Amino acid sequence: TTAQGFQFGNRFINTITGSTASASEIGTLIRMTDNTTQPNTVRGLEVQAWSGSNTLGINTGIAAFGKTFGIHAVTDGVAGAKAQPAAVFADLDSATAGNAIRAFSNDATSADLVLIFQSGSAYTGDALSIDIASGSGSFTTGNFIKARSGNTQFAHLDAQGNMFVSLRNT
Repeated sequence: TTAQGFQFGNRFINTITGSTASASEIGTLIRMTDNTTQPNTVRGLEVQAWSGSNTLGINTGIAAFGKTFGIHAVTDGVAGAKAQPAAVFADLDSATAGNAIRAFSNDATSADLVLIFQSGSAYTGDALSIDIASGSGSFTTGNFIKARSGNTQFAHLDAQGNMFVSLRNT
């Protein structure tokens, strides 16, 4: 056991030395090549950190830290026979607790917490698409969108499609 310290299983440290030209440096490369014709599920890296019974701390599968991006995900979108491709896929396996995606900062004062950005060509898709109870289930209560500040609700779009907005100082 470690008292408020760290315990490493394996540790890889790669030091980038100076050069006269910029380059790409990769610490570890894992390449999976599947040339079969089967509907396989292929994972380049699978990390499981949920084994055991301790639920008191923060249990994280991958913690990523970077000066530009913490996680950089790219898909070419061509393997869509079993699921619609996405650069990032989040699945919440709880009926009542947690978030599939959470944006949080206790440091930001004027930065955007979430930015949807597109450039380079004409765009004809939906920038944000919400489809609740798609294919099965129901969505009769709750909200598509809720906007609050300091726990005061200013607007929401409910499950029936009704938009409610608080018009202040009008």
